[in-house]
Amino acid sequence: MIKFPVKYINGNYLVTIDNDGTKTRETIDNEFIPTRPETIDLNISNFCKNACPWCYMDASPQGRHGDVIAIKNMKIPPYTEVALNYALHPNLVTIFHMLREKRAITNMTIHQNDLLKYHKLIKGFQLQHYIYGIGISVTDVNDRLIKIINRFDNVVIHVIAGITPIKTLEKMKDLGYKVLILGYKTKGRGLNVKPNLIEYKYNFDNIQDWFKIVSYDNLALEQLNIKDYITKEIWDTHYMGEEGQFSFFIDAVEKKYYKSSTESKGFDINNLTIKEMFENVKKNKM
Repeated sequence: MIKFPVKYINGNYLVTIDNDGTKTRETIDNEFIPTRPETIDLNISNFCKNACPWCYMDASPQGRHGDVIAIKNMKIPPYTEVALNYALHPNLVTIFHMLREKRAITNMTIHQNDLLKYHKLIKGFQLQHYIYGIGISVTDVNDRLIKIINRFDNVVIHVIAGITPIKTLEKMKDLGYKVLILGYKTKGRGLNVKPNLIEYKYNFDNIQDWFKIVSYDNLALEQLNIKDYITKEIWDTHYMGEEGQFSFFIDAVEKKYYKSSTESKGFDINNLTIKEMFENVKKNKM
């Protein structure tokens, strides 16, 4: 079990992570220069029955599972936040054990359909401290889903800019949720989507008022032109860095690593350490 707040030195700065997932960086220098990743997005399976038409992984019931040995061999620095995509991996608990032994802060993203089916199992994972934060990919909302969401700690609602209807967000307003707005990825089945970004831009102020905290991934920041809606001061104090600057993406199915999950070109993991992969990403060798 990890005791929060967590503090560690990364290069020339101090990282602090609170038990609600809030992260701060502090340095006496003019810039943050990391020597290790703060976050790793880890794909452990392409098996999924939800058939989302925008899925960038092209996940399906025929999808393959990630290599457990490859995950075991990853020398992940302590207190790295590892974001797992939820999948019905036959060795999921084994993977949790591996990550806990590495003292990783493991978070999980789960589709709302799977949460409705397996919420007791997922709650058990959280109670056993296998996972800390839970990202819930929401497409539509009903009373049962909200009731189940409220049983969990450290929840972040995930929606996709221009894909998740604004009316879905409005159904969750004033419930005290944290929301992460993701950009739509033009990979896999996402090549065929036609997002309605205008709807999100028009409702920017409403979305900020509806939720406790609203954040955006780098792709959504670009697609929605968020800089046009906020002050420079807010941008400078809240922006968490470019893709590959503090994080990167590992696909344990294909045994490749990427600057981010938006990239199509990746490189083989081979016997590289996490720090070596991260350095390659930072040096734009992708």
